[in-house]
Amino acid sequence: MKNSLENSPRKESDRSVLSTEDQEIFESLVKVKAEELIKEKARKYVGKTRFSKGPDLYGYQPYEQPKIIDLIANNKGYASFIIKETIDYGSPVDIATPQERFEVYIIKHGDKNPVHIFEDHAYVVPPEHPAYSRISKDDRYYGNPAITNLVLRDNVVEYSSRDGNSAYEIN
Repeated sequence: MKNSLENSPRKESDRSVLSTEDQEIFESLVKVKAEELIKEKARKYVGKTRFSKGPDLYGYQPYEQPKIIDLIANNKGYASFIIKETIDYGSPVDIATPQERFEVYIIKHGDKNPVHIFEDHAYVVPPEHPAYSRISKDDRYYGNPAITNLVLRDNVVEYSSRDGNSAYEIN
């Protein structure tokens, strides 16, 4: 899969290494942009509640806030990060079952905004739940939508999801 953030005549592998100062500035900018996305997502959940029936909490509680799960940048001016967001509660399986969304973003030195490249979401049913055995491995409605193992090799972002390992070339 290729991204068309910029049409550059040179090969990405020929991209020069950022100075230490430029890399620090770039990493700070990436963190700021990721936090802006988090704040934008969090605004959607102000005042929303969910039903909790855990041993310590019972009743309506606020939604879990979106958060950055992983953020990496390299000295060639590429960065990627993963955001986890709880977008709903109350599947047909259980009122307390959260629906989570994980998203992968990329940003390149010189770009103004991150670009969304992949997401997965599902109602998370833990293995200890009585309904877990009835959920098919191919069911996209339920399961574990977590995106993990974020790696950045030059201009290629690699990550793992329930679909397996993926790679995305940043151009």
